[in-house]
Amino acid sequence: FTKITFIPDLEKFHMKLLDDMTVGLMKRRVFDMCGTLNEVTVFLNGQKIEVAGFDEYSRVFFRDSGLIESDDGSKNELIYSKVNERWQVAVARSDYGFQQISFVNNILTNKGGRHVDHVVDQLVVKIKEAVNLQVPKHVKAVRPLQIKNRLIVFVNCLIENPMFDSQAKEYLTTTAHQFGSKCVITEDFMRRVLNETDLIDSIVCDINKREPVVVNRSIKRSLMDLPKLEDATAAGTKESSQCTLIITEGDSAKALAVAGLSVVGREHYGVFPIRGKLTNVCDLSMKAVLQNEEISAIIRILGLKFDVDYSTKEKRDELRYGHVMIMTDQDSDGAHIKGLIVNFLYSFWPSLIRSDFIKCFITPLIKVCSFMILASLDKIE
Repeated sequence: FTKITFIPDLEKFHMKLLDDMTVGLMKRRVFDMCGTLNEVTVFLNGQKIEVAGFDEYSRVFFRDSGLIESDDGSKNELIYSKVNERWQVAVARSDYGFQQISFVNNILTNKGGRHVDHVVDQLVVKIKEAVNLQVPKHVKAVRPLQIKNRLIVFVNCLIENPMFDSQAKEYLTTTAHQFGSKCVITEDFMRRVLNETDLIDSIVCDINKREPVVVNRSIKRSLMDLPKLEDATAAGTKESSQCTLIITEGDSAKALAVAGLSVVGREHYGVFPIRGKLTNVCDLSMKAVLQNEEISAIIRILGLKFDVDYSTKEKRDELRYGHVMIMTDQDSDGAHIKGLIVNFLYSFWPSLIRSDFIKCFITPLIKVCSFMILASLDKIE
């Protein structure tokens, strides 16, 4: 067997010990090896990892990641296929935007790449054919993005001489004709995807702009269940990019912000109060994040989707609001709340931080109502 050991240079990274995040990353890589290396037994701290192959790895990831809820009454199986010796694919329905977990030659490609596109493009074409049979004739053509946003895709492949966009190897740039093999999605696999998931029903419901009957999650309900939200009139319209959501520290600050709307108008400004400090999302799973009432509310209000890069204006225009304005008190708690909101957005959508998306409303420390002229002050002195 092969044994590899290393001693972390903690001093180099200004650390005294390995933190939980670093250890968690190492454990993740161990599980990645179990899923992508065939017929290799992997031990972690002397304990055998009971994950045999990519099929089981995908199911464990799918089950524990919070991408599904076992008691929601919906039909959503993960459909796996070993297409050939170089390609393995698994597909399921997503309720939180397009999700991809992919590997190239055992390398985790966090941002996907041409190998994922190679698989997804085939899925979209075949799913579109089935969707077109169920939507009314007056409905406009189904857009590929509508279908893609309902997919969770796992891809494990071997590519000849792979090329990436950076040394981090997070995105595969090798073109399909240079892969050295092909991944051809079979009719039998597609039949299972269409029959054993609610994928088609969910897409059709999205197109008809109504909620699926079988998918009953709080995150998909109408915003009418958020009584404290003062929604901008133009939010979610073609003028969304001009809209700003003001997040306030408590109801009293909300009252101040709402009073200001009488001056600037409600068309492009919305207000939503949070109760004290937002939860720190750094150590939370996606499921835990979505179960948090305030965080899931903010996601719904803004129209955010996981794993979407909002670095381009076109993508940001898809949001319900073009900006977030943080309105907190000028004290230590206010600064902490501001940091937690920025941390939440940065953790899942770092591209929003680099754009002009976040603004801060600086509330006054002291309000001066009247003051004497300098001549009067000199007389007193």
